[in-house]
Amino acid sequence: MGMGQYAAIEKIESRLFNLLVSKVNEWAIFMTDANGFVQTWNNGAASLNGYTEQEIIGRHISVFYIPEDIRGNILQSAFEAALKKGEYKSESWHIKKGGSKFWAGINFTPVFDDRQFLGFAIMVHDLSRRLESKKWDIEIENTSKACPEQIIRPQQWFYKLIENSNDGVMLMDSGFNVFFRSKSAERINGWREADRREGDFESLVHPDDLTSLREKVRKVAENPGASTLVRFRLRHKQGHYIWLESRYTNMLHDTDINAIVCNFRDITEKKNDETLLKERTKQIDVFLSRTTDGFISLDKNFCYICVNRKFCESVGLTPDVLIGKNVWEMFPHSVGSATYHAFHRAFNEQKIIRNEDHYAPLDIWYEDSIYPSEEGLTVFIQDITERKRAEKQISEKQEELTKALEMQAAVLNALPPLIALLNENGKIIAVNDSWKHFTLENNLGIPHYGTGYSYLAICEKAVGLDKSDKGKIETGIESVLSGQVKTFEFEHQGNLRGKTRWFKFLVSPLQDKKKKNIMVMHIDLTERKSAETSLIKSEANLRSIFENTDLSIVLLDTDLRIISFNANAQDFAKKHFDKKLKIGNIGPDFLPKERKSVINEAVRRVKNNETIAYEAFYNMPDGSTEWFEVKWIGVAGADGQNVNMILTFKNISRKKHYEKERNRMTTELVQRNKDLEEYAYILSHSLRAPLANIIGLSSILSTADSDNESVKESIEALSVSANDLDKAVIEMNQILQASRRTNDKCEWVSLSSIIKDLQDHLNDIISENNVVIESNLRVDNLWGYRAFVYNIFFNLILNSIRYRQPDRDPVITIESFLNKNSIKITFTDNGKGIDLEKYRWHTFTLYRRFDKHTEENDAEFFLVKSQVEELGGHINVRSSPGKGATFVIDLPVLQAE
Repeated sequence: MGMGQYAAIEKIESRLFNLLVSKVNEWAIFMTDANGFVQTWNNGAASLNGYTEQEIIGRHISVFYIPEDIRGNILQSAFEAALKKGEYKSESWHIKKGGSKFWAGINFTPVFDDRQFLGFAIMVHDLSRRLESKKWDIEIENTSKACPEQIIRPQQWFYKLIENSNDGVMLMDSGFNVFFRSKSAERINGWREADRREGDFESLVHPDDLTSLREKVRKVAENPGASTLVRFRLRHKQGHYIWLESRYTNMLHDTDINAIVCNFRDITEKKNDETLLKERTKQIDVFLSRTTDGFISLDKNFCYICVNRKFCESVGLTPDVLIGKNVWEMFPHSVGSATYHAFHRAFNEQKIIRNEDHYAPLDIWYEDSIYPSEEGLTVFIQDITERKRAEKQISEKQEELTKALEMQAAVLNALPPLIALLNENGKIIAVNDSWKHFTLENNLGIPHYGTGYSYLAICEKAVGLDKSDKGKIETGIESVLSGQVKTFEFEHQGNLRGKTRWFKFLVSPLQDKKKKNIMVMHIDLTERKSAETSLIKSEANLRSIFENTDLSIVLLDTDLRIISFNANAQDFAKKHFDKKLKIGNIGPDFLPKERKSVINEAVRRVKNNETIAYEAFYNMPDGSTEWFEVKWIGVAGADGQNVNMILTFKNISRKKHYEKERNRMTTELVQRNKDLEEYAYILSHSLRAPLANIIGLSSILSTADSDNESVKESIEALSVSANDLDKAVIEMNQILQASRRTNDKCEWVSLSSIIKDLQDHLNDIISENNVVIESNLRVDNLWGYRAFVYNIFFNLILNSIRYRQPDRDPVITIESFLNKNSIKITFTDNGKGIDLEKYRWHTFTLYRRFDKHTEENDAEFFLVKSQVEELGGHINVRSSPGKGATFVIDLPVLQAE
């Protein structure tokens, strides 16, 4: 709310206050702010309390309360009750200026404006006379008890009380005929006793109140001792109506009184005040119900005291659900939010705070105006969701615009030409990065890259431009600015730093209706010009190559008409087909007709952007045959489609002759190798029978008795040699078998199954040597020959046991895992190891012994390598003496056929 709005409200409040209280002298009516400090003061307040307006404005209301009530927190309780109920009445002692006190009736009413809680309207009435009357009654009662011998007439006391009372008293008989009226009655309604006797009482009662008055009085008359309080309007002697608060009490059964007693007082001012306050409250309620902002009032515990319709609609709850409930219990998602901290800060610091926040469960944005007091908070809540969405859209649009501008600048800077933007006066307003780099690289010394300077003035001082070029540039710019031409361009040559540079100068207007700006571009043509020169040279070189190559080349268009050909092609046509090539003729016509179908298929595929190559032979007139490599190649145009075709012939007769000889030799070698394998196989099997006989005979001879020691030694030597030869033959058979494909079929081989079978097969050896075999198979199945895999595992496990360390039990670890497109299998042991520095190149060769303490040859390594390679893999070893060995096998990942 602006200062002007606050001033207008204060002016209205001042007029309302003057209208209500300026002329009231019997009531103290004043206002305090939200913290209880006096803000206004009327004549009745000055008369009742003794303070002038200048003395009391700005002082706290507690100055009127006795110390006991202040310590008892009576005033604070009254404020809280007024805020919760909308009004609060009480009675207590009040202190006047100077220290005297009186018994006061007090009415507290909270006051709000359209944006915040203002304070309290307070009405104070002196009730000392009523208190004095109570004291008289007590004194009469005490006197009667103390002096029974005296007869005190109640009417005497009655007269003393009522003569000094501001309230009116009437006594009526059972027919409601008045036989006594106090003097104060005339002061209240203006009617004298004589006037009253002449008129009818009911004729003075307001018609709207008469029926209710009759009904209540009738009930009192019918019930002795009954009492009723009635508020009604009575016509004053001066003609206007006044409000009376009358209590009718049936005392006809009391012989001392024998009357219906009516105590009444003028409450017109009070009713007027209440009416105005109700109107004021109604106006506030109407305002709060019609305002587009939400409104809530919270106590110091953040519990709802008041809510308006707008707030209830925004949160989807009714007032009866919210009033008295804690705001954080009703909206737990707000705990810890910006609103949560703003409410606590406003209350703790007693500072007006404005806060923006988003409530996710309802997806709404709101702005809080938080007005604190010691008793709680008053909050006006404005729904700013649409504004936030609009701001977001604007932000997004601005971001898009920024990105678009950045993109435009990036595009401009990404362009290789030198670009300058000129205004309608020919001054440079912007340049791109290429322009900046060019000025720096060539040390042109143009301040600020020319921005803000006349383009023509810069051209005048530019080096490397002759006068005619400068004149053309000036004419071109002026003609585009004046609208004589849409664009202007020309090519010019310049000399910069000793080098000749070619540029294309281009001027075009920008598409801007408001401003006549133009764009000047300098496109560097130096490379293109150099390329053109190089192209001329390249064409000459190409023609030279075209004529000096060993290929016969014919260039055809898409209709197969000859465009060009080299001398080789002409010689080829004359020599082989006795035809002469001529530009414009159909090219394939010089080829044999029986090749027409092949040629048509080749042409079709070339038109589909394929390159065709094949071999063809032609029978020569002398009876010989010559072979040619024929190629059809498409020549693509700008659109990617073939616009021409190249047909080439290369004589490959010598190559074909060599291939024929090579195939013949390969066939002979394959057959010879096969014969050698068969021979080795037959030889190894043929040797087995004689070897068996020699071994048997040596065994018999060794058992025969002989005294000749030399004969025994010879026989033993013969036996050892025969056994060694037998082992060699067995190993030769194994190697021959390994080099041949097994008859077994490929299948899925389980590595874990092979390890289990080997443990069963080698159980005795494993138990005897305390061998531990550990496996970690992340890949268990592979596609291959099971017999090969079994032999590989068998030989590698047996090797680890053979070369074990004598002082430790053998431990063999077998692992498998997938490595990209291969399966890796590793065998790691803790044996003696291999000296790879000594045996690296002979690890997998035949008959290589790695340990002098064993008589075994290591032919199994050769077998393992051969069988791994048969499976399409390879094997290598990592080892060092005394640290064991690791064999690593790589096998391809094969799929079942």
